[in-house]
Amino acid sequence: MIVPRYYEDLSVLHENTMPARAYFIPASKRMDNLVEHREESDRMQLLNGTWKFQYFNSIYDVQKPFFEKDYDTESTWIDIPEDVVRVYRSLLLPNGAGELVLNNHFEGLQNAIKNAAMMVTMTERDDINTGMSNNATVQGYMDSGSGESEGHEVVSLFIYDKYEGGLGYSEKIYELIPEVIDHAIQMVKGCSCEDGCPACVGDYTLSKKMVLWGLRSLKERLEAPEYVKKQVEEERPGVRKQYSFFKLPEKWNEFCETVIKNGESGGAFLKTAKRVEIEKHNLILIVDSYFYEDWLKIPENAKSIKNILKFHAVCPQDMEIVVRTEEDMERKKKTEGKLKRRYEDKF
Repeated sequence: MIVPRYYEDLSVLHENTMPARAYFIPASKRMDNLVEHREESDRMQLLNGTWKFQYFNSIYDVQKPFFEKDYDTESTWIDIPEDVVRVYRSLLLPNGAGELVLNNHFEGLQNAIKNAAMMVTMTERDDINTGMSNNATVQGYMDSGSGESEGHEVVSLFIYDKYEGGLGYSEKIYELIPEVIDHAIQMVKGCSCEDGCPACVGDYTLSKKMVLWGLRSLKERLEAPEYVKKQVEEERPGVRKQYSFFKLPEKWNEFCETVIKNGESGGAFLKTAKRVEIEKHNLILIVDSYFYEDWLKIPENAKSIKNILKFHAVCPQDMEIVVRTEEDMERKKKTEGKLKRRYEDKF
């Protein structure tokens, strides 16, 4: 085979490539420095840097985002009104894995608050960030219908420094929370888009009216507007989770039967629980033998049970399983009586 010696031909610059062309960097607002500083556009994500990979035999073995970096920092937070949480949860739609993550208007609040906080404190995107508490998208904790809630768990929006140890940005934001909220309202309200865009609410699929109502509700209680921009869910062969983590105690037997019917071996273990309780994000299994408690201490068993729960129920990201043993005293006495009689006959 003859290989052309292109490196000796100064007239050849490229071979088997597309023709040269100009390309464009999108931006949500006019920016005159995109040629030299394209990374400053809010609609561009550079993939340069160190990548982290990890191999798993199954997606169910992935316990948490292994690529995330944990660090201690400073933050401040805003508690989201209960009626806003209830309405936003009702708008959530499942993805292909059954997780309620689509049409998430909590993300619209985060986007507006972050942009406003950056404006008020004169910070950059790499200085601060926002996040919702893990329970934000978990259905079933509140008693909808009566307007009252029993055992309501507060949902919060966190604003934190993106530096280990913090640099004091969140502390400054804490002092300016009312101003941040006012700026967020004005930015969303004043956006020239018709009903939500990446610049004001972070995503075209989110309703501008609903996000604006959520922001205003941080200052005073208001009636929710009519939601007319419901995202149409595409038909997909996905998992539909019919159970909520916070409703498992009252539906435990039904849940166990569903797992067993699905042919999963962990269903037999779950069935051994006399009852279950919820403490914050801990699922407590009450069993009558220390054997089951020791069985769950084996990491592989604990991982398997946790994956089964997350597959069939909408659970908090930081869910943990705890086993408590309450011995059946009557059964214990009968067993001791049988052993006593057996050995008394021999001796």
